[in-house]
Amino acid sequence: MAAGPLDNLLVAVLDYWVLFVYGITGLTPTLGDVDPQSPAGQAGLHRGAEIVAVDGQKVTDWEGVTYALVERIGDSGTIEITATAQGSNVPRTYRVSVERFLGAKEIDSPLQSLGLTVFRPAMPPVIDEVVPGYAAERDGLKPNDLIVAVDGEPIKRWIDWVNVVQANPEKTLDVTLEREGVQIVLPVTPNSVEVEEGKRVGRIGARTQPVDYPPEMHRVVRYGVFEAMGEAIDKTHQLIVIIFKTIGKMIVGVVSVDNLSGPITIAQIAGDTASYGVEPFLSFLAYLSISLGVLNLLPIPVLDGGHILFACFEMVRGKPLSERIQQAGVSLGLTMLAMFMLVAFYNDIVRLAQ
Repeated sequence: MAAGPLDNLLVAVLDYWVLFVYGITGLTPTLGDVDPQSPAGQAGLHRGAEIVAVDGQKVTDWEGVTYALVERIGDSGTIEITATAQGSNVPRTYRVSVERFLGAKEIDSPLQSLGLTVFRPAMPPVIDEVVPGYAAERDGLKPNDLIVAVDGEPIKRWIDWVNVVQANPEKTLDVTLEREGVQIVLPVTPNSVEVEEGKRVGRIGARTQPVDYPPEMHRVVRYGVFEAMGEAIDKTHQLIVIIFKTIGKMIVGVVSVDNLSGPITIAQIAGDTASYGVEPFLSFLAYLSISLGVLNLLPIPVLDGGHILFACFEMVRGKPLSERIQQAGVSLGLTMLAMFMLVAFYNDIVRLAQ
């Protein structure tokens, strides 16, 4: 009965073993701009600081930071973030106050909810691509346009341009740009897009050319063949704990059921990660295998965990449960699974619509 779920967990261990032997590439968790009014800003975190631990758990890249923060979902109190200032090796611990952290909404960006951003090299405000159907195409913006100013205010970085656009949904902006050496002014009205309930931002459908991070910010984690197996088991165990904690918090109502996902979201994420390369795709497959293994071990009749539960009762009693009780359990299990699937499909459709 446990063979199927354990096979899922074994697949995850093997995926992570391959990744750790091959080498996982990440970026040092260096902070970009920190909102001074946010929980992180009030705790004293600042731009350029590098996170080295979360709640005493050592982290080496942004994936580690994200997993450590997700483990605190639904909690109230303080999250301890240890970081070193730019140009310093002396760590300092900052205590960030949270109240039902990420519990009332779908997990989107644990960093953003604390007021943290990922450090990105300065990108010039040059349009590289215009997305069809959005305001940029409609209002005449073109690739290679350099954004000079908006409503008379100079624009120096791409992020400045993004912030102005997001803050002005459906408001006409006088955009001064340079095209083939000549400055012109175009009225641009960003589309209004709902990013979460009750909050709308502007979007024009324009992208810039990505800028490479400096070599010192790239970090490759690689282990030997045997050491990698131990690291893979530890990684799988960490994610099993996170998933069990999240399910428990969802059951007691601390975490929103908006975090449930169905096959539509899974297929979408699988397609996205496959386009990013082998490493992200294997990481996603490992996480998906762990999720399936954990869910199938839940003591819900119809699932493998439900069969194990019935077998445990039989072991204690010395005989099987009556057919009537087993049929009632199966009916209850089917009802629960149907409810979970309906919620998951609803969440999938809402995400697609957004």
